[in-house]
Parts: sequence; C-alpha cells; structure tokens
Amino acid sequence: MAPAKRSPDLAKKINQLRLNLAPIVLMPSGPAHPDYPKTILHFFLLTEEQLDSIAHYYHQSTPTIWTNSYPAPMNWDAAFFARQAGTGVLSDEKRVEIKRRKLGKFIGIRGCETPVEEVALRLQLLEAELIQNLRQVEGQMLPGRKWV
Repeated sequence: MAPAKRSPDLAKKINQLRLNLAPIVLMPSGPAHPDYPKTILHFFLLTEEQLDSIAHYYHQSTPTIWTNSYPAPMNWDAAFFARQAGTGVLSDEKRVEIKRRKLGKFIGIRGCETPVEEVALRLQLLEAELIQNLRQVEGQMLPGRKWV
C-alpha cells in the first residue's frame, strides 16, 4: 500500500512542508539572506542565531530607513529579547517560537498572527519592569513620597 494511502494526514503534512517560499530581497536592492528558508520545512528548522541574523539583515532588529519598507515589518524588539534572556520568565523555547512567528509573519506565512496570550505576557512583563523602574526612582525621591 502506498504511504499516502496508509497515512493521508502524514502525506498532506509532508506536502505542506515541501512548499517553496519566495525569497524577500534586501532593501534597497540586494540578494535574499543566505539562510532565508527555501521551504516551510527549512523555516521550522531555523536556529535562534539564524532568526536573529535574518532579522538584522532585513533591517528589523537594527532599524534603518528601510525597516518599514517591507510588506509586513517584524516589529522585532531586540531589547525585549535581551532583557528576558536568562530571567526564566520567557523560556528559550518560547523566545525562539516568538522570533520564528515574527519571521513567518514577515515573509507571509499564514497563521503567524500574534496570539492574545503573547500580548498579555508582554504587557505583564512591561508592567513589572515599569513598577521596578518606578521603585528605583522612588528610592531616589524625598523621604515619605511614593509613586506605587
């Protein structure tokens, strides 16, 4: 029996992973990044270093005049990723998942929209950071005054 007949779901998934991705060229003019994924499978196999390199190459982690010239900017927040590294709040797997989703949205892969849970987590982390910053400033204020 042919593999597709034994497991049609697996055959469908393999066909999806084989789909070719059109490369995005560098603005204002230039070749696609050397690690730009050629297929959906290659996209899912990208390492964190490759994701960071691609974001930098396409002016997404280091903003330039070209950052917003692409069809769907990544909104890559390198400072956010750096602040969360090693804190235990955002696991390595979750951080890579977020970076991969941002790249997927950038190159037009469906289903890479920002999930509500991610927005809520980001707001929670920013709120905690803001409170911490306010407490530091409060410590430098006159005695008896408080902000939080």
